[in-house]
Amino acid sequence: MAEHLINRSKSSMPTLAISAGEFNSIIKKLILELSILYPSDTTIRQIKKRIFLIIDIDPIRIIDIVGPYLYKYREKIYAGDSDFFTKNDYDAELNYAEDIEKANIAAYIIQKVKIAWVKSDFDQKESYKNIIQTLLDIYLEYLILNH
Repeated sequence: MAEHLINRSKSSMPTLAISAGEFNSIIKKLILELSILYPSDTTIRQIKKRIFLIIDIDPIRIIDIVGPYLYKYREKIYAGDSDFFTKNDYDAELNYAEDIEKANIAAYIIQKVKIAWVKSDFDQKESYKNIIQTLLDIYLEYLILNH
């Protein structure tokens, strides 16, 4: 189901805009899949609209928000440790977030993704692990280009 989310061009030299664009494209597709899984969930619909709007207005913002969390858990992500994701409540990050609204949105999405994860078959789970690893790869490229 998630195989179609990754469509990376390896031939061109990455730039900040290309890295953010690739990252945003995958995030948009993930959010679309989440909204399809929960078609009657108005909160997911509102979050989807908000994320799409942010990407349209400030394409770098999403990679700047999500990327550091991917980086923080890079060892677990590259190890494919899905138990870490499903068993972690992320309270430390969410309780100390400066923006309570963003923390509440993140907590809501995390819970919905965990439910969807449990319902996924082995191949879907492996595909999603690859997608998250790709997002981390893109973020690392972005960091290199940005510094």
